[in-house]
Amino acid sequence: MALSALSSGMPRPALGLVMALAGALIITPDTLLIRLSGLEGWGLTFWRGVPIGFSLIVFWIMLEGPRRARDQLPALLGGPAIVIIIANFFNAIAFNFATMETSITVVVTALATAPLIAAALGAFILAA
Repeated sequence: MALSALSSGMPRPALGLVMALAGALIITPDTLLIRLSGLEGWGLTFWRGVPIGFSLIVFWIMLEGPRRARDQLPALLGGPAIVIIIANFFNAIAFNFATMETSITVVVTALATAPLIAAALGAFILAA
């Protein structure tokens, strides 16, 4: 089911609010489960990364189909994809260690303000 099918008739700002609310509701219990797991930083990073990576690959193949996914593999070895992979790697590590070392409120607030800071930097640097 495409995103356009889910949002038919819904104004774009309302769709954005629904997506933001859904993201906040999904990430909030995640931090509680991280605390309850009792895992240390690197173990936590491994055990969160493996299922997330596996599920992303499964969803990618389901959405694109095996043939198209195989055709897209060379693009994953290009420069922009490698930069995104490295950034996501450091983001996952930072999130896990921040959750273990500081208040959940600080972590969730930082997550919530990241898109606002990115938009402000985009407006300032790229004049977008």
